[in-house]
Amino acid sequence: MATVTVMGEDTYTFTHGRKPRGRAVWLFARSADLLLHDAPTTPHEWSRVLFQYSGTYTDAKRAARKWAAELGSSYVRVMP
Repeated sequence: MATVTVMGEDTYTFTHGRKPRGRAVWLFARSADLLLHDAPTTPHEWSRVLFQYSGTYTDAKRAARKWAAELGSSYVRVMP
């Protein structure tokens, strides 16, 4: 499985005043796919762009990396 980098933790810290941690509903995106000219229009297309996970941040990162690798992406971004 390819290495997938999780980006956006600095943005999360700036927005919330702390590093992402703990239990919550975490949202990840393949940010290259969120360009306006290429925005998804159907639920099926959105499922290839956004990934939601309810649980700890560590487990969410692990699941998001697996999801991105299955789609052939080399990075995902945690959404603030």
